[in-house]
Amino acid sequence: MKNVTSLEVKSITGPLTQLFMHFPFLKRLTLRGWIAGQVNDAQYHTRTKNELSHLVIPIGYGRGLQEGWSTGLYLPGLTHLSFEDSTYTGERTGELVNLLVRSQCSLQWIELRPWEAAAHYRNQRDIDQFLRYISSVTGPDASIVQVASIVQVTEEEEEEEEEEED
Repeated sequence: MKNVTSLEVKSITGPLTQLFMHFPFLKRLTLRGWIAGQVNDAQYHTRTKNELSHLVIPIGYGRGLQEGWSTGLYLPGLTHLSFEDSTYTGERTGELVNLLVRSQCSLQWIELRPWEAAAHYRNQRDIDQFLRYISSVTGPDASIVQVASIVQVTEEEEEEEEEEED
């Protein structure tokens, strides 16, 4: 099992760094569900994954990421990110931004996918802000793909939502 290079995970009850200890040659990781927060055990705290180049991750509305899910991780070899979120804001997204920035990776391909159940919350300004936050780790010729939602939000509906927030 140590030679596994691609893995799709539905849930992890332990820290993500522990997963990397069991799969040292992992290049592609797809997370689909529950990801526990890191533990206060020194053996799991800092883990650099130079080999990991592709990460698919869902964030938002309790999709499974616990606070602290990225603590201690460094992914300097990351070049491809596929990110699914409902709002592109919030603590879990902030953790992703911090992970990318501290890893000093160079993203060449970024896919932003809306979470369909909450697609009406999708806000282009939030997506643009997220992209600004990670601009220091986005390669100069990076491809940025925004997958359109099946649910279309009209400008009028978006304005109504903004008024309700105020």
